[in-house]
Amino acid sequence: KTHQARLRLVVSSIVVCALWRAYAVLGLGLPHEHTYYTTDSRLENIAWGCLLAILLDGAPRTRARLAWLVGWHWVVIALGAILATLVYRDDVFRETLRYSIQGASLFILVLNLYALRSLRFSIDLLELKPMRWIGRLSYSLYLWHVPIIWIVREVMLGDANSLERLSPIGMVIAVALSFACACASYYAVERPLFGLRKRFGGKPVETLATA
Repeated sequence: KTHQARLRLVVSSIVVCALWRAYAVLGLGLPHEHTYYTTDSRLENIAWGCLLAILLDGAPRTRARLAWLVGWHWVVIALGAILATLVYRDDVFRETLRYSIQGASLFILVLNLYALRSLRFSIDLLELKPMRWIGRLSYSLYLWHVPIIWIVREVMLGDANSLERLSPIGMVIAVALSFACACASYYAVERPLFGLRKRFGGKPVETLATA
């Protein structure tokens, strides 16, 4: 119910998820499919976004404390960190620390998207109606695209787990079906539940003082 309680909950989620993922890989030997697909291993990535939203929604003093992470040097560092996670191919790293580094880096990038004046053009592009519509569907697209790709591979290649690339027609079909399913779940499930945001006090984030 309080700002500090929300912060503690989200920060704890990030830490516990990262530790659990490391134990799942190093202690239990769970396979790649577990750490890549399951909620308990990937909740951290969503929690980083929740953390930023809570901090931006806090008191002006709380938002001001984020100012030290604003600047082009932080944008370069965050982009470099994400690139490094894609280049470094160690299996243990990719199943454990990779997700934490990517989450923290995206936290910094999205913060700068809001707060860095010279990145304002990016906000203007993202505010275009087609981009805003895709943004609204983005989580549903994220949920649907993998099972849709499996189904299309099963139908067109005879094997849902085939590593063979889909043909251009297959890719178009997969994208179209992903959007169709995302629209159905967004308008039938997500939008009716949006009222919960008002119930719990959600409101648009004010832009940070630009740097």
